[in-house]
Order: sequence, then C-alpha cells, then structure tokens
Amino acid sequence: MVWGEEYGSAPVVFDWYAASFPGVDADEFIGEFMAANDSASVMPFVGKTHGYERGYRVVRGDEVLASVLCGGNQGAPLNAWASGSRSRGFAEWARRRFAGHYLTRGDAAIDFNAPESWGKVQDVFFDLRAMFPRVQTSVVGDLFGGRKGVTYYMGSVKSEARMRFYQKGLQQPEAGNPHHVRAEYSVKPKGSLREGFAVAPASALWSYSPLGRAAFQRLKGFD
Repeated sequence: MVWGEEYGSAPVVFDWYAASFPGVDADEFIGEFMAANDSASVMPFVGKTHGYERGYRVVRGDEVLASVLCGGNQGAPLNAWASGSRSRGFAEWARRRFAGHYLTRGDAAIDFNAPESWGKVQDVFFDLRAMFPRVQTSVVGDLFGGRKGVTYYMGSVKSEARMRFYQKGLQQPEAGNPHHVRAEYSVKPKGSLREGFAVAPASALWSYSPLGRAAFQRLKGFD
C-alpha cells in the first residue's frame, strides 16, 4: 500500500469520507459531532435514504457539515459522511472519537495549480487508457470551447473504484484559479479493507487497484 501523505508538492487529501459506525446511537453521534462544531444545528435529511428510516444533516448556516442515516435497513449500522473540504475534519474527528468505524466510501484528491498541469494530467489519462483497455472510460464537459472545463473518467458509476481527472478551476471560475486541476480516486472498499482504510491516510486509497497504483506513480512529483 501507499502510506505517504504527500509526494512532490501535491498533498493527498480526502474529498469525501463516508463510514459506518457499528453500535453507535444516532443521538450520541449527532450530539458528539455538534459538541465539536460550534453553532451547529440539525436539519432533516433531503434525498435518498437507501433503506434507512431516518436521515439528518448537521449544518452551520447554509453549510452542510455532515449527513447521517440511521434506523431500519435490516439493522445496518449508522452511516455518516462529509464531502469537500469538510471531509478532512470529519475524518479526523471520526477516527478520534469512534475508532471502531469502517470506511464505506473515500475520495482521495490531488490538486495541481500550474499552467502546464492539465496537459500533464491529460497525458496520464491517455497513457492509463492504453495500459488498461478494459477499464471503461468517458469524458464530459466543454470539449471544444475550452472555457468551462473537462472531466475524464476511468471506471463506471457502479465500480468499486472510479477515477476522474478534471479542470476544477474552469468548472468553478468563482475561485479565481483557472489552472486548478484535480486527480481524484473514489473508492468503495469491500470486506476487511474497509477497516484498514478507516485508519490509513487518504493516499492509501490510490493503492486499491493496479489502475490506482499506476496512476499514483505517474502523478508523483507533479507541481
């Protein structure tokens, strides 16, 4: 496995952290999380509950800090997650407070911010496609205008692991960083690996498959 948190000048960070918490009561979980986040409040969850009876969102103003599903679902344990920049603090808190949880989905992101970054990342995508011809690939976005950004995918929506390379700066122009490029590996681990990834750094997710390991090695050292 890959255990280093960083390589080159690009840190590897969680951009999604979802986990199940066996034996943990929803009131306890939400209460502990709110105690760790000043001015937080609880709202009903809006969206698919995937068989769970109840859902909640812990928010601060308009910002969602974490989402929680619990009850029913044939006795499945409470599941909770955070996304974007909130996932990093959520992962640290969950690991510190509920050490017995296991990862159900983790997205490991690597960001690049140089004018030449997108060209380098595109080269990686096309090389990987040649190396792994049986892996499903797709592309969406502004292919011809070049102003709204492009996303390359490796792996299907239903895959245990799916990779994407995208022009985050062009897709989010309000951030004012048009050269911002992201490589991200989204993993839904199975079996005992779920416990291992719940204590490993985000970079470990890139070791989940031969494709992930090959991509990690190619991306290593990028600015």
